[in-house]
Amino acid sequence: KAFEIGVAPAALPASYVDMCDRLIFPIRNERGELVAFAGRYRGEAKGTDIHKYVNSPDSPVYHKREILYGLYQAREAIREHHFVFVTEGYKDVLAMHAAGFRNTVALCGTALTDQQITLLSRYTRYAIIMLDGDEAGQTNGIRSARLLVEKGFSVGRIVLESGHDPDSLLCMMGREDFTGYIKRWTRISRLEVYETDLLRQIKQLLADLHLALTVAERTDLFARMLPLHKRLEKVTRLLAHSPVMKAEWLLD
Repeated sequence: KAFEIGVAPAALPASYVDMCDRLIFPIRNERGELVAFAGRYRGEAKGTDIHKYVNSPDSPVYHKREILYGLYQAREAIREHHFVFVTEGYKDVLAMHAAGFRNTVALCGTALTDQQITLLSRYTRYAIIMLDGDEAGQTNGIRSARLLVEKGFSVGRIVLESGHDPDSLLCMMGREDFTGYIKRWTRISRLEVYETDLLRQIKQLLADLHLALTVAERTDLFARMLPLHKRLEKVTRLLAHSPVMKAEWLLD
């Protein structure tokens, strides 16, 4: 109900005729104002010339680069949990919300933009990227994560099973197993964010070490580095058998 999903009738005004008989996703801006629609073909579009999605064009009130689907519905949950899941599709947001992960939004478009990151920064500085499990989705995930890091975000990443997205996984697993799956990978992802933060701190201390002029300064830097190394060793052991992408990719 929160997302007001419905099916467009067979007869529509000329300006909306492409939406006929499609599953309609109303798109609201951050303030809850209706600014656009997305229409999803209800049959199998693969292998045909039918577009899976038909979207409202950009307009004075709608620029897809500046909108995150579901942000209006997710705002309070993002603040409550202090992080946001970023997915690729409208149905992925519905799947995540249905499983209890209400701090979820989706891109309007194929790539995360600076404007969308600015929107997110009003609510959190911690994002978990959860894009489709195919090669294109993973490539896009790496790009999005690096862009978020450049903007000062802490970033985790959930690697979905190949060929799946949150919506298809929910359908395959059922609500209970899907919820457990996301919770497990969220814990791993958050550990990885912590690992990345420790690596950054150690990297900075090593840089400071090269500039230290006295024995006292060097001793102090080593003393600060030791507990960080111990924590890093513990976290790395916990992540040793995880197929989630390691933290170094954010430090390149």
